[in-house]
Amino acid sequence: MTRFRAALAGLGGAHRRALAVIAASLALLLADSALFARAEHLPYALGVYNILADAETFGGTTGPSTPLGYWSAVVVCVLLIPLLGAAISLFTSGLTETHLKRVHARLDALHETAASAHRIAADLHERLAGVPHPDAPAQDVTR
Repeated sequence: MTRFRAALAGLGGAHRRALAVIAASLALLLADSALFARAEHLPYALGVYNILADAETFGGTTGPSTPLGYWSAVVVCVLLIPLLGAAISLFTSGLTETHLKRVHARLDALHETAASAHRIAADLHERLAGVPHPDAPAQDVTR
C-alpha cells in the first residue's frame, strides 16, 4: 500500500482528478450494472456488459424492457457517458501538462546554454579585438 500512496503522491493534479473521476465512473458502472441486471432478470456479468456497451454508445445485446431498466439506461446517458468523457479529458490534459513542463525545462536549459555561449563569445571578442563586443552588456567601470 505504501508504494501505491507514493505513486499517487507523485502524480500531478490533473492525474489525481482523472483517477477520482475514473473511480467514480467505475463505482457508478458497477452499481448501475447491478440495477440493470436485477431489473431485467439477467446475470450480473451481462448487466455489466450491457451498461458498459451503452456507455460506449454502441448498445448492449439486451435493451431495457422494464421501467427500472429504462431508468438504468437514463443513468448511463445522463451520468456515466459524461463521466467517462471527463476522465479521458482529464487524463489527456494531465499528460499534456507533464509534457509541457518537460519541454519548458529543456528550453530553460537551452536558454542558459545559449546565454553562456554568448558571454564566452563576447569575452573572446574583447580579448582578441581589444574592445567590448557591441552586444555585450555594459560593465560596471566605477570599481
